[in-house]
Amino acid sequence: MMGVTKPATLKSVEIGTGFKAQATMLALRHLQSGGCLHLTGDRLKEKADQRSVQRTFHGITRQYPQGMANLALLGGAAILPYFCTLQPGGRVRIDIHPPLRPPIPPAPAGSAERESQIEDLIRRFAAVLEAQIEQTPGNQRWR
Repeated sequence: MMGVTKPATLKSVEIGTGFKAQATMLALRHLQSGGCLHLTGDRLKEKADQRSVQRTFHGITRQYPQGMANLALLGGAAILPYFCTLQPGGRVRIDIHPPLRPPIPPAPAGSAERESQIEDLIRRFAAVLEAQIEQTPGNQRWR
């Protein structure tokens, strides 16, 4: 990109299909040290390998992966939804929404309360995504 330089503090780590627990630990350590992560909260990478929460929007049932909510709970990190939309003339608009904060401390792993916390974070994220799709349906991939 013209005129844009990468800050020295910006790290990029591609998570492949290898050892998933190692990738999760790296992501968690990064969050706990004050870093941020970019995750896609509305797409399952490999359906067979991911737990998800089901929601219906405009008659279409979608599976939202639990990974983003789990990392937010484990790392005590907010989810910051943002969307890029193409404007007339080719400009790109970036909308950053208010943070979705997880409860601190989270409920114990495996508990019914923890599952409820995960579902709540995903429900709140999906509501923001669905509102964005309503505003800019041609800019969002949702089918």
